[in-house]
Amino acid sequence: MAIITQLKMQVKNKTRANVYLDGQFVCSLQLETILRHNLKEGSELTQEQLETMQEGSEKEQAFAKVLNTISKTMKTRVQIETYLKQKGYSSKTTEYVIKKLEEYNYINDELYAKLYMQQECKKSGVNKIKQQLVVKGVPQKIIKETLENLQGQDDEIAFLAQKYMKNKEHTQKETAKLYAYLLRRGFTYDQIKPHLKGWDEM
Repeated sequence: MAIITQLKMQVKNKTRANVYLDGQFVCSLQLETILRHNLKEGSELTQEQLETMQEGSEKEQAFAKVLNTISKTMKTRVQIETYLKQKGYSSKTTEYVIKKLEEYNYINDELYAKLYMQQECKKSGVNKIKQQLVVKGVPQKIIKETLENLQGQDDEIAFLAQKYMKNKEHTQKETAKLYAYLLRRGFTYDQIKPHLKGWDEM
C-alpha cells in the first residue's frame, strides 16, 4: 500500500496530472480518472488499484484523442485503428475505443464511403474512387454497394476535358494526352471514348 503524496497538473496537457506515491513520480492519469476514483493527496493505493486506474486512464486518453481527430475529419474504422497503433496504444485500448465509437455511431464506413464518393465524383472516376476507398480501409462490400449508385459522370468528364484542352492545340497528340489524363482520373475507356471525338479535328 502506497500513499499519494502529490497530484500535479501537467503543464502541457491540462487534462492529465502526474501522480507521486511516497514522494516518487509513478505515472500520469487523466483528470477524469482522478475525479472518478476521488483521488487526493493522502489517499492510499495498492499496486493492483494503480494498474487498473492506469488502464482506464489510457482508454480515456485514447478516446479523447480520437474524438479530437474525427472532429476535424471523418475517419474509417481502419484509419482509427491505425492511428491508435501509431500512437502506441494497446490492442485492448483500441478495442475499447472502437466499441465506444460504434456505440455513438462515430464510426460509419457506409456513410464515409457515400460522402467520399459524392465529394470525389466531380473530379474522379469510379476506378480512382474505388482505389482510394480501399486505401482508406473501407470493406470491399461497402465499396461495391456505394459505387453502384455512381451515375455515368458524362457532365464531369466533359467539364474536365474542356478544362484540360483549354489553350491547347486540338491535335491527335493532345487528344491522346487527354485520354491518358482522364484514365489517371479513374474514368473507364467506355466513359472517355465519346468525349474524345472531334478534339483532334477542331
